[in-house]
Amino acid sequence: MRVVLLLALGLLGCTEGQVPQAEKTISITSADFGGYPAVFLSLRTGEVTPVPRSLEGFVTHADLWIEPGDPEVCGLTSSFEGATHTGDDTVVAELENYDAPVGPSSAWQKRLHRATVKTGLCFAVRASDGRHYRVQIVHSDKQDSTLTLRYRSADLP
Repeated sequence: MRVVLLLALGLLGCTEGQVPQAEKTISITSADFGGYPAVFLSLRTGEVTPVPRSLEGFVTHADLWIEPGDPEVCGLTSSFEGATHTGDDTVVAELENYDAPVGPSSAWQKRLHRATVKTGLCFAVRASDGRHYRVQIVHSDKQDSTLTLRYRSADLP
């Protein structure tokens, strides 16, 4: 499995007294796929898990289902396509920009609309452990089934 994980510390949106949040970048390619051309992604750990051909009996604690060739980005519920998802249901909300406010008033939904899943899209994730993340698609290529995301915590330290 090929996963590119870069940690970059910066003063991204930090004010005096706050600790800078680590920003991560993850690239998903066809080399990451298992029996199906999609992956599960844990934002907390950065782990990319290949999706098996059958999800019956499969258990995951990931936050997102990502299918770069479709393209599709979905949050996960307790039962997702036959798999069991542990933790809280994961939801997503489109953002105007990477630094837009994230919180209870965000327009949370189960999945992003396919037409919007493209380079430049910013969205928030309320993850399976209750944490919030800011995410931006920095590269998307349906033909090559690749998707690169940058993200960081949206919660205060």
